[in-house]
Amino acid sequence: MSEHTGEQVRDLSWVRRAEIHPAIGFARLGNSPDEYFVGPEIPGVAPRPEDGRFKDAHGRIRRQAARFRCYGFDDTGTRHVELTGLTGQVSVDWGVHLVNRKAEALPFLGQGEVSPTRRNPEVTDRGTLVIDPGPRALRGPGQRAVFDTGTITFGTCTAPVTLGEIRTDAAGRLLVLGGAGLSGSPQGRPLEEAFNNPGWWDDTSDGWVQAIVTIAGRQITADQAWVVVTPPKYAPELDSPVSLFDRLWDLFGLADTNAIPSYTHDIAPILRRPVPMGAVSEPAAHHHGWPDPAYHFYLRRKIAAWLRNGPYDDDPMKMPQLSSMERADQQFVSLTATQLAHVKRWRRGQFRQDWTGPGTPVEGLSPTGLDRAALEACVGDSFSPGIEAGAFFVDLKNWAAPYGTFRFASTVSPGDVTANMALPWQADFKACGSNWWPVPRPNEVIPEADPDSPHQDWTRGWADDLDGMVEHWHELGFVQSDGQGRFRETDRRPGPPSTPPDLADGQHTTLPPHIGVPPEARDVDLAAFGHGHLTPGTTHTWPVQLTELDHGLDITVRTTDPETLALRVITPLGAHVAPDASPSRGRLHADRLELSLDLPVEVMPRRTARSGTWRIEVTAHNTDTDYQITVSTRSDIHLHDGHLAALPTHGAPGRIHLDHITLVDPDGATTAATDTKSLPVHPAGTRVRIEGISPRGLRFAREQFLPDSSTP
Repeated sequence: MSEHTGEQVRDLSWVRRAEIHPAIGFARLGNSPDEYFVGPEIPGVAPRPEDGRFKDAHGRIRRQAARFRCYGFDDTGTRHVELTGLTGQVSVDWGVHLVNRKAEALPFLGQGEVSPTRRNPEVTDRGTLVIDPGPRALRGPGQRAVFDTGTITFGTCTAPVTLGEIRTDAAGRLLVLGGAGLSGSPQGRPLEEAFNNPGWWDDTSDGWVQAIVTIAGRQITADQAWVVVTPPKYAPELDSPVSLFDRLWDLFGLADTNAIPSYTHDIAPILRRPVPMGAVSEPAAHHHGWPDPAYHFYLRRKIAAWLRNGPYDDDPMKMPQLSSMERADQQFVSLTATQLAHVKRWRRGQFRQDWTGPGTPVEGLSPTGLDRAALEACVGDSFSPGIEAGAFFVDLKNWAAPYGTFRFASTVSPGDVTANMALPWQADFKACGSNWWPVPRPNEVIPEADPDSPHQDWTRGWADDLDGMVEHWHELGFVQSDGQGRFRETDRRPGPPSTPPDLADGQHTTLPPHIGVPPEARDVDLAAFGHGHLTPGTTHTWPVQLTELDHGLDITVRTTDPETLALRVITPLGAHVAPDASPSRGRLHADRLELSLDLPVEVMPRRTARSGTWRIEVTAHNTDTDYQITVSTRSDIHLHDGHLAALPTHGAPGRIHLDHITLVDPDGATTAATDTKSLPVHPAGTRVRIEGISPRGLRFAREQFLPDSSTP
């Protein structure tokens, strides 16, 4: 029973205990320095900024604040009152300690593997890898403190890192705002993979939230809460089929398996969460739709038959079609055992027909409602490593009893919760662009400005590789309701114009002098072409833009002694493709290196690379070396005698949009053309270059050598 009605409560002598709620709050990163919104506080009610937008007027992402309240309870725990806000009778001393331990922690390997070494093992002073600005304290309304004294050191390079701030609102409630979404490498080290990048830091964090409540001279120490600072949720009005609340409720065994499920509270969330997922995943747009309430016998049987029957049901046609690699023998996410039990009872007709319409909250603003609302907005499967939460959450030793209070054990220290998450967070955010977490991290979207367009790649133009996600995560759009029952991408900054690649010394995109067109470059679609001179130990990088319509790469490097060169292919996800790894085929000839790749390439279990910026690296070993390189594609984007001869035959629907057509003569001089069917007279060795956008919005450039004649 709550006794807080918004007026001052005069008699608080019955208050014996104090608790902070939510027990676990989630703050989300953003690069808007001052503007924020409060995360979900009522189950089933999505957060919403005052103007309805999740970016400020300058296009910067507003941070999601985790708001904490203090509640007073009697000895039995059945009577409670919110103490924050009773400023005339109650004072609250807040304390928060945010820490980032990622660079010092064990790496994430997946599938239950444990590494014998920690991240950055060469650093002997392990404490310098922990970003710990120390605790901050506030008392009274309208206060603020910043976590701006943290540092991290790699070798001789030290970087300052701000982990966020805390504030109190006009009622004295605590607001925790996380970092600005920054990450970096003080030593300038490259991003190498999705999970564990040496020499890198980011500004995610976690830590305890404490409060001492003073009532008429009595001091009560509140039960400690926790805050976790996570990446943004780019579809904030949508929730995952399995939420973190569902996962923990099942882990703790809190459900009454003999109870008759409620359609409104137990069944409808399971059925309704997948319905709008077509807004963040193109494959899901062809499924998921049924009327509420789903009471009819045949409809219940049909829906239940589509659902995966536990974690070991690997039927690829069943739902949810979301990837999992928490265990080596689990390929797909499934509903929790508790959710499946509800579904089975519903299928048999054993449920309460209590549907009152969409938007009916499970419960109002309350201590338990705050706990549930925070957890339901987070992904509950799969933790590989996860978005907001990782495998740390499903290890019972990390929890205090009784489990239903959602309090961490006393052995948990600030920074432990996020320690094994991806470093930096943007790297895994790029790598999980298939069937992993399409709600917080959309895969394909429909732009608000063109609602009749086919689905577009969410990262198009901005995050074509890991570096792009680190630099441009805040340019990407949010998926929001348009007020008509549809969810569309909003507030995306237009992508940058395409620019020619930067060339290193000795690197050229022309024909080698006095050498004709090599055989492998004739009658093929070129994604890169040129030649170079390398001195010992130097590398040339050839970027290649691929789309959803590309199915293979063929790379040929010609030189007088191929053993003097090394060839390396770097995927958009950072992983390197070994020449002898499936599905690649590498061959060494007397005068050339050859490497063929079939796309997509599985770069880690159930994570594949196809579209985005690939990089072909050519490195000289011990001698000066001249070489010529040809990179051609096997693709639905196809040129024939300089003309665009084939449009997409499979893959995403839609058409290719051509931006530019250019003739490139043997010396590299360019001439603009209006179309590929009326090209001007050209000398032998001329290439036609087309630049365009694929049906999913991905940029590409292709070239082809024109027939050796004076006219096309």
